[in-house]
Amino acid sequence: MPTTEHRWIVDAVAEEVARIEVDGGAVVHVPRWLLPSEAREGEALRVTHARTGARSRVEIERDPEATRQAIERSAARVAPPAASAEGADDPRARGDIEL
Repeated sequence: MPTTEHRWIVDAVAEEVARIEVDGGAVVHVPRWLLPSEAREGEALRVTHARTGARSRVEIERDPEATRQAIERSAARVAPPAASAEGADDPRARGDIEL
């Protein structure tokens, strides 16, 4: 079987267990000792898996670039829309509530 690559996101870390989102889908629990020692909540990990005969080999490494990209995507989703010059005087554009 060929080598496959997966993306894990560390959702939460407890003393002995980490909750991991696998490839943007299922959430699984893995032993904390399985992760790189510096892995932290919110961090992306690159997981490479190779299976040959009686052996299955998994390599897990921190992925700072994927972590940075995920943070940027998340920030873009929650950022308020930029006010346009056309609606700049509209209190709703500033987030004010008019009753």
